[in-house]
Amino acid sequence: MKTPRRGVTSLALALLFVIGVTSMSAAKTFVYVSNAQDGNIDSYIMDTSTGALTPIGKVEAGKLVMPMTVSPSKKYLYAVIRSQPVRVLTYVIDPATGELTQKASAPLPEACPMSRPIAPAVTCSLPPMAATKLR
Repeated sequence: MKTPRRGVTSLALALLFVIGVTSMSAAKTFVYVSNAQDGNIDSYIMDTSTGALTPIGKVEAGKLVMPMTVSPSKKYLYAVIRSQPVRVLTYVIDPATGELTQKASAPLPEACPMSRPIAPAVTCSLPPMAATKLR
C-alpha cells in the first residue's frame, strides 16, 4: 500500500525535474545578416551578456538579397532577392543551432512598392538585418 508521504515525495521529485529542465534550456539569440552583393546570408549566435557574435554558418541566397525578416512564430526567415528573377525565399530556422534551410521560393513583381506586404510579416521596407530570440 502506498503511503501519502511517498506520493508527495514522488511529486516533489517530478516537479524538481521539470523546473530543472526548464531552467537549463536558455533561449538563444541568432543574428542573420544579408550580404547583398555577395548573394548570401551570414548566421551568428549572439552572446546576450557581451553582444559578441560568433559565426555559425552561411547560406546562398541570390544577388541583392535584402530586405529580410523573421516570422512572428520565429520559425522562418524571409529574404527578398532584388535581382532577376525578383522573389522571396523562405528559410526554416533550426531552433537549436540557428541553421537556415531554404524551403520555398515565390516570385515577386519587379517593382516592389515600399509598403506592400509580400509574405506574412514581410514588407519591402524592412532593413537588411534581422535578429530573433528563439524560446
